[in-house]
Amino acid sequence: MAPARNAPCPCGSTKKYKICCGSHQPATFNADPQHDPATCRTLYAKFKREAEQGIAGSQQALGAMLFNGHPGVPQDRVAAAVWYRKSAAQEDLDAQYCLGDVLLRGEGVTTNPVEAAAWIRRAAEQGHLEAGYRLGVMLLHGHDDLNVNPENRIDWGVEQDETEAAVWFRSCAEQGHTEAQLDLAAMSFKYNDNEEARSWV
Repeated sequence: MAPARNAPCPCGSTKKYKICCGSHQPATFNADPQHDPATCRTLYAKFKREAEQGIAGSQQALGAMLFNGHPGVPQDRVAAAVWYRKSAAQEDLDAQYCLGDVLLRGEGVTTNPVEAAAWIRRAAEQGHLEAGYRLGVMLLHGHDDLNVNPENRIDWGVEQDETEAAVWFRSCAEQGHTEAQLDLAAMSFKYNDNEEARSWV
């Protein structure tokens, strides 16, 4: 079973699990001398054994290790996406969010914004805070993100819906999500609700 998200990472770093082996985001852990290759290989073997037995948390953790790459564990984003999908199918919320993110960005898989949005919404509706915020961002921008150059527009996989975006931002903001608070404030300023906006900044 994967460690709690706020627990110290078992790989030996001083970081929390959620921003180390529990995170699928690209990071610079490989240069961290506190990540002992032998420890990472041991942890990888443990997660792989449990993942092959169908344990969803270990499937997600294995996906995260493979996505990032660690000393002694080469990066393999294609395999990471496979394990995220297996875990997501078993309702692991972190895996659902991670699968949605890699589908959105096309890392280890073919880009599929619509499927990405479906997995992120599924995690958000079950209470995953970061998925809720990401869904709000996706709804704010819709299929075409006009904030970037036309040749680099992002398809977020959903129709634009600022009203629903605000609902998700508010939900996350009330749980202390800083970016959601700032986005909710920005939307409130946009619609001249200055009192609401000031309450979030």
